[in-house]
Amino acid sequence: QKTVGMPTVFCCIKPMKRKQLAWLWGAVQAEFRTLYARSLLGVLWFLLAPLLQVGMYVFLFQVVWKLRVNLHHGGDVSFVWFLLSAYIPYWAFQDALSRAAGALTANAHIIRNTPFPPWLLVVARVMLPFGVMLALVMPLWPMLHQAGHFQLQWADGPWLAFTLMCLAGMAVGLAVLLASIGVVLRDLANIVPPLLMALMLTAPIMYPLQNVPEAMRGWFWLNPLT
Repeated sequence: QKTVGMPTVFCCIKPMKRKQLAWLWGAVQAEFRTLYARSLLGVLWFLLAPLLQVGMYVFLFQVVWKLRVNLHHGGDVSFVWFLLSAYIPYWAFQDALSRAAGALTANAHIIRNTPFPPWLLVVARVMLPFGVMLALVMPLWPMLHQAGHFQLQWADGPWLAFTLMCLAGMAVGLAVLLASIGVVLRDLANIVPPLLMALMLTAPIMYPLQNVPEAMRGWFWLNPLT
């Protein structure tokens, strides 16, 4: 501060932030291009992946087991609506973390040969599935309203944005941690998928919390996804 003065410091910080945003956007584009390179459907695979998984669970739970979800105020709701409302955000969370463990090791040549900040590579991997999640969640919202399961209010938009920002922030923090550990512990890429499956099975994503025995519900709240 004594050498250059605070105005000069702030003038240096602003171009640095703009450059980092440009780097981040470039990393997201590169991640997007390489993810489904040479595939026939390209970007459509990123939208179809969570929907195909939802279709598989719907066939198993609703067609085979004929599961209905009871609501607090009585009545029930189709399992399709219940699963879509929770599984799509979870899919973005698990897709971001499952690929985060190798984010730094897979781009070691970029880190060694360019001044690219390594953490931006991790953030780019998180942003991509969350962008797809928004593309799927936004049309789901009016569909729930039309089906009579959800009444839109003026405060719902900011509340939904705040909730998704919390989920994305948690994903970014965990992804950076996993990517850092993954540089030393290469086995982490094999450890993360079963842990993510355990998180999904101990959260009310495929079943309502009321179905859990009352003595065990307190333990389920230790899962941040609950």
